[in-house]
Amino acid sequence: DRLNFLFVFDRRRGSRLEALLNTFQTLFICFLLGFGAMTFSRDANTLVLTPIERMITKLNRIRNNPLEAMAIGDEEHQREQASTPQGRGMSKEGSDALSVKHSH
Repeated sequence: DRLNFLFVFDRRRGSRLEALLNTFQTLFICFLLGFGAMTFSRDANTLVLTPIERMITKLNRIRNNPLEAMAIGDEEHQREQASTPQGRGMSKEGSDALSVKHSH
């Protein structure tokens, strides 16, 4: 006669641990993807949408009052002068000299 052997291993404990680790891995990846998407969205808003919205607001102001373009230009010039190191240190006389120089 033939002799048959049957081996039985209980792998339930290892399978449960593996399933738990896979669940944690999936949750971790979902967290990373969500965090990355939020960071990308914030950067896109800051670098793309905010300047476009500002531009549309300026265009609407100019459309309602075309002379507003000069005021917007002056505001931008003053903001630019205040943000540069030379603009902050420049005296009133230096500023007048530049404006006279440009007016000729």
